[in-house]
Amino acid sequence: MLQLITAGVLSAGSAWAINGFILQNFSQKTAATRIIPCLEELLKTASAVMFSVSILNVHVIFGILEGIIDWRNGTNRKASLLSLITHSILGLITSKMAVFFGVFGAIAMASLVHMGWNQYIIYKKMF
Repeated sequence: MLQLITAGVLSAGSAWAINGFILQNFSQKTAATRIIPCLEELLKTASAVMFSVSILNVHVIFGILEGIIDWRNGTNRKASLLSLITHSILGLITSKMAVFFGVFGAIAMASLVHMGWNQYIIYKKMF
């Protein structure tokens, strides 16, 4: 259990730190729809593999932590809950696809879904 929590916190903390750097050096749209989704999927899945814990559960912990951060930063509760739901679904996709395509294929597929989701959210806000 401690390894699972460590993997989730490590992936979320790393993403939080690296995402800050990315957002300072790239446009928000490019960062949110291309770079950050790939980074987050890599960090979540790599930490699960590194600690030999459930890919799905690490994604859930990541989603919980991202939701808490979003809520504390003034994002509404609906968006915070969506963080948990979205990362949980991405974890399910990654864990299932890893069986068929290996870890790297699963990361790539989850990254594409994550990029599409973020693109949809940004597009929806624009109109």
